[in-house]
Amino acid sequence: MPSSHSATVTALAAAIGLQEGFGGPLFATALVFACIVMYDATGLRLQAGPQAEVIVGGILGLLTPIGLLRPVTKN
Repeated sequence: MPSSHSATVTALAAAIGLQEGFGGPLFATALVFACIVMYDATGLRLQAGPQAEVIVGGILGLLTPIGLLRPVTKN
């Protein structure tokens, strides 16, 4: 699922291309901007998964000694 930022810059580039023409410098600028935003969004999504695992592991580590949760074991 694309992020709202990626969808917005893609729509912006498409609108500029339709309005000003796909061969103009304004469209080229919008296209480069869209590529940068999508590249950044991809990197952000790649880092979000491991970060979520660390956060959940920390929360489980805090609650397990109290007896509220049992440790999760992987088979």
